[in-house]
Amino acid sequence: MKKIFSILAASGMAIAAATTASADINVAWAGSFGFIPEGGDGSVGILGSGESTVAQLIFSTDDMIGEALVGGETSGDDYVLATFNITNSGGAFEDYASFSAPNFVTGFQTGYVYGRIFDSDNVVAGTKYYNGPIVATQDIIPPASPQSYDLNTNFVTGNALDMTVVPEPTTLALLVLGVGTMVFRRRRAA
Repeated sequence: MKKIFSILAASGMAIAAATTASADINVAWAGSFGFIPEGGDGSVGILGSGESTVAQLIFSTDDMIGEALVGGETSGDDYVLATFNITNSGGAFEDYASFSAPNFVTGFQTGYVYGRIFDSDNVVAGTKYYNGPIVATQDIIPPASPQSYDLNTNFVTGNALDMTVVPEPTTLALLVLGVGTMVFRRRRAA
């Protein structure tokens, strides 16, 4: 009798383990309305014919949107979950860079996600970028409906910022060393 009870208990645990799924961050992300350049009148989008750009889905541990850095890197503890390349091949409304990216799915982490789109795929100093709203991650187990995220939700036309160039630590150290040497030589000569 004990043996039968043990077998039933073990098989019950195996069934429970098999039916328990781990939660995911499961995001269907898009930019439904497209984007216009800063100061634009809405008649032209951010891309010219044949141009392309990149959209990013970004994870943040806090509810703060970080800065974009040269090369499309993120600042602070934020990191890029997924990217989506957008090309204007001359189709209707493609210059507005509206898009629907494939669903992004990863293991669940408590935090936030937000979207960012650049006005060029060559992310250099001076490139404009647009941030979407920041939303909390949700425990969603596939194949349940994904969390829907639209960069255009609460989007304000012309919400564009100039990128700032942040030198890498080695470059910054060499710059400080060079300035220090110049100051030292000047004082020594005087």
